[in-house]
Amino acid sequence: MRENPKVSVIVPVWNPGMGISRCVESLRGQTLEDIEMIFVDDCGTDGAMDVVRAAAKEDTRICILENPKNLGPGISRNKGIEEARGEYLSFVDADDYVDSDFMEVLYHKGKAEDLDIVKGNRICEYEEGTTVSNSYNLYVVIQEGLRDGKPLFFLFHDEHQSALYHGRLLMKPDVRFGLTTIGEDTLFLLKACHSAKSFGIDNRVAYHYLCRMSSASNSFSEESLEAKVTALRARAEYLSNHVEPNPYAVQYITRSIKYSLLFPRYLAKIGMEKEAVQFLLGLRKIAMEYPNIGKVKDLTILALVDHGEGLAERPYSPSWEVPQPEDYADVVVRRVDFLQSHPEYYKELPALISKANGFAKQMKSDGISKEEIEAYEKQIKALWWKPLIMWMLFKNKLRRVLVKLKRKCLIKKQTDL
Repeated sequence: MRENPKVSVIVPVWNPGMGISRCVESLRGQTLEDIEMIFVDDCGTDGAMDVVRAAAKEDTRICILENPKNLGPGISRNKGIEEARGEYLSFVDADDYVDSDFMEVLYHKGKAEDLDIVKGNRICEYEEGTTVSNSYNLYVVIQEGLRDGKPLFFLFHDEHQSALYHGRLLMKPDVRFGLTTIGEDTLFLLKACHSAKSFGIDNRVAYHYLCRMSSASNSFSEESLEAKVTALRARAEYLSNHVEPNPYAVQYITRSIKYSLLFPRYLAKIGMEKEAVQFLLGLRKIAMEYPNIGKVKDLTILALVDHGEGLAERPYSPSWEVPQPEDYADVVVRRVDFLQSHPEYYKELPALISKANGFAKQMKSDGISKEEIEAYEKQIKALWWKPLIMWMLFKNKLRRVLVKLKRKCLIKKQTDL
């Protein structure tokens, strides 16, 4: 291992398949020769490390670390960070590759401008080999956002592999990857971007990212779904404990939860209804615990209701958008039935009925016939006679009346004074 290389490249290795050869060669062929390559053996079974060990015999810049067992990409990268000696650090996945001048271009820009983080482009390549596409222009979003005064952590929330990170940034022990097998990189980016004092972009060079449908981030099991929720919770806790309250911190978590609501739709389609409900419960718990989330609470509880028993066949509809107007009453009734069978969500009932009444106006604007609207209103009105709903509505209205009376009393006192 070189004593003080310009760049340390950290590569966790766990069953990357044939892509490992391309990865190794793209790193060994970098035009910036003063680099070290730290490969972390995460106990895979596909023989990929044999390729790395063979290359290490020919190239003294390659260092191999061995995990005692499979620990996941986050812990493996963290081990690499502890061993790295480079001025800048880079993270490459074992089935990806980079342009031959990727390290050189980004290093020289970072060095010249004394940047904590310097980012290149990322190109997404699909494993079939037939489709190659540039990822969405995240670098444009970042540049425009920074000009508008938005914080870096809010803008640079993906593509961690497309950047170099100054060693001084990673000297902070908290700037590390998460411990989950999924979403560990998003926690690292949040911490790194929040801690960074300077940032730059050079879009002339690219990281080539292999999009595999079989990858961990695209797999669905009870364990992987739990890992997704845990990773999201870790980001919420970091923002709550380390970031001054601001609208962008709230929007960050709101956006993350809304994106996560896409997963249950797919889970329902493949028959994982139970897992979908548990996943939504986890999301809702985060939304309820994180301060000032606002509408995300409604989104998660309504998504939870939409994935109650028997709804696997129904197209997923986020929030209050229903695919067909004639389904309005049916959806509302299902939601009420679901909430009544889950006592912990009784407090959602008044808001549910209030929203349901608003559907009638939307139905009129959608051109629904008067007869259908009347049938809908009759069905919704019948819900009011359920004792629990009546009691909740009464309590809610009584609370509002008391608040108004209290407000009037205060105003009267101030007037008298």
